Amino acid sequence: QLVFSTIKKPEDGSLNSFILRVYNPTNKNLNGKISTEFKVSKVEMLTLEELVKNEIKLENDSSFKFKADKKKIVSLKIYTKS
Repeated sequence: QLVFSTIKKPEDGSLNSFILRVYNPTNKNLNGKISTEFKVSKVEMLTLEELVKNEIKLENDSSFKFKADKKKIVSLKIYTKS
């Protein structure tokens, strides 16, 4: 089970986005899914320093899936549609 860690503004000050962090405390890789009440335009997987690792494909305009490696923190930059 993934654990919510943080939601915060991005360090780069970009508008219409926020950082979501979740933690995988288990000894196995897990799949996660986020569904929102608002429209999402893009999601990026980041390092803890908020450097882009890769873009995550959206399922639709309000949900996406991602992988969480064992014992790791996952940082996601979520861009909202304005």
